[in-house]
Amino acid sequence: MSQKPFIELPVVTGTEFINPEDILAIKANDKHIQLIFENQPEKQIRLSMGSAEKKLNFPYLVRCHRSYIVNVLNPENLSIFFRLSNTNQFGNFQ
Repeated sequence: MSQKPFIELPVVTGTEFINPEDILAIKANDKHIQLIFENQPEKQIRLSMGSAEKKLNFPYLVRCHRSYIVNVLNPENLSIFFRLSNTNQFGNFQ
């Protein structure tokens, strides 16, 4: 039986160990990022999007926009990507 790959991340209140498979989406928020989970509260992480992308180097976490990374293991949750945008800024992509 394989163990789940927990990673250590610097949250605003200290440090937490997070299973990357539990992440539905990541949203850039200035010099921080927000981790969005299905059954947990969002977490504010003290990392830039670029640093998060390097630290969370898992094939199922895909950067689909300069401000968003989504977990493709949960394709039904891709609607979070659009719900979080609150705009139609993605209409220009082809």
